[in-house]
Amino acid sequence: FNKELYKFIDDPKKHFAYNMYIAKELAQKLKENNVNCVDTNEKMSKRLQFYKVSKCNNFILNEYHSESDDSFNVTISYKDSVVYSGSVTKINKK
Repeated sequence: FNKELYKFIDDPKKHFAYNMYIAKELAQKLKENNVNCVDTNEKMSKRLQFYKVSKCNNFILNEYHSESDDSFNVTISYKDSVVYSGSVTKINKK
């Protein structure tokens, strides 16, 4: 039910359930792309760990889109309203 309200909210990040929904769906999208660990900000990292996406330095998750060849973009939308947009970049270790 709460997801339906995102269409009417000016700033979805202010919705009380935003953090829960975003972390859960973001974890699902990461796993669909075979990403089981990421480096991101501390708050999101803790939320993702609840959904079995651990912290590592193989991938970096940023809250913006990237055009890099080593990255893919993740967008979460509810009812045609974008509530999260980010980029996952693979870190090449030599």
